[in-house]
Amino acid sequence: MESHNSSAQKKNVEIRRDLVGKYNEAFANIPGIKTPYEASDVYHAYHLYVIQVEDRFGLYNFLRENNIFAQVLYYPLNLMPYYRQFGNKEDDLPVVEDYYKHCLALPMFPTLTDEQQQYVISKVKEFICKLMSISSKLVLGTVQFGLQYGINSAGRPSIKQVSDILNNAKTGGILILDTSSVYGNAE
Repeated sequence: MESHNSSAQKKNVEIRRDLVGKYNEAFANIPGIKTPYEASDVYHAYHLYVIQVEDRFGLYNFLRENNIFAQVLYYPLNLMPYYRQFGNKEDDLPVVEDYYKHCLALPMFPTLTDEQQQYVISKVKEFICKLMSISSKLVLGTVQFGLQYGINSAGRPSIKQVSDILNNAKTGGILILDTSSVYGNAE
């Protein structure tokens, strides 16, 4: 017979895994955010949700200014004063040091609400957009990508044209496309 404690732990792990799924989906196509990797033969409990970004301290401070308390973790052992006395120095563990410079644990706990998580996601995206010097809203037209396309005989761009636009936007690091302000309500 399973104890109450064990079933509660399993439920918490499932809730965490659901939160991870939402984070992963939200950040999947965002240039500049590396999400945690989970091998197919691993069932991770996700005590933490750690992303990697170029400007970790900038994101940390931005989130803090917005009342989101992320955590900086995994300080390299070779940089700790105790271990330096044994001759350890910077660049002794370059992979660990690089990871430390970029990793940030986002809020991750079973009572995190959808609204709270969406707020975290929106603020992370907002920061990354600013970091990449793009706005969160972009009016897209022919000139932006130098594409030679026009409206086809049906009055709409072809699937290929739309695909070209989206692929060029993705390559250019553009996160959100909004054409409605130029062309009327988009379908």
